[in-house]
Amino acid sequence: LQAKSEFFSQSPERAEATLRKILKIYPRYSEAELWLARSILAQGRVDEAEKEIERAMEWNPEDPRLLSLMGSVQETKKQYQKAFEYYGRSAAFADETGKDEIALAELYWRFGQTDKALERIGRARAFISEESLLYRPLVKLEERIKKEQTP
Repeated sequence: LQAKSEFFSQSPERAEATLRKILKIYPRYSEAELWLARSILAQGRVDEAEKEIERAMEWNPEDPRLLSLMGSVQETKKQYQKAFEYYGRSAAFADETGKDEIALAELYWRFGQTDKALERIGRARAFISEESLLYRPLVKLEERIKKEQTP
C-alpha cells in the first residue's frame, strides 16, 4: 500500500525504491512486480519497464494487467503490431471478468441488494461488447432486475 500511495502521490521514484525493497524480501511477488514496472514506466524508462514486465511474465504470462502494460510499452515504442498482440491477449479476459460481474449481480439481486446488483450490471457492460455471447444474458438479467424494482 505504501508503494501504491507513493505512486499515486506523483512519486514513482519513491514507489520504485519501496517496491525494490519488497521484492528483495519477497521475490516473485506479482503485485509488487506489476507496480514496479508501472513506476519505472511512469519515470519514462521504457526499455527498463519492458524488461521488468518480461521478468514478471515469466511467472504470470497471462496476467491481463501485465499484458495490457506490455501493450502500452509496445505502443510507446511504436511497435504497433506487438501492441495489438498484447492488448488483444489482455482484452480476451474481458468476457471472463464480465461473467464474474454478472455472477455478482445475480447474487446481490438474489439477496435483495438491487442497487449493488445494478452497479455490477453497469460494470459488466463495460467489459462485454454487444457481439459477445454474454451480452444477451446480461441484458435479460438487467431487465428482470429493473422490472422487479418497478412498483
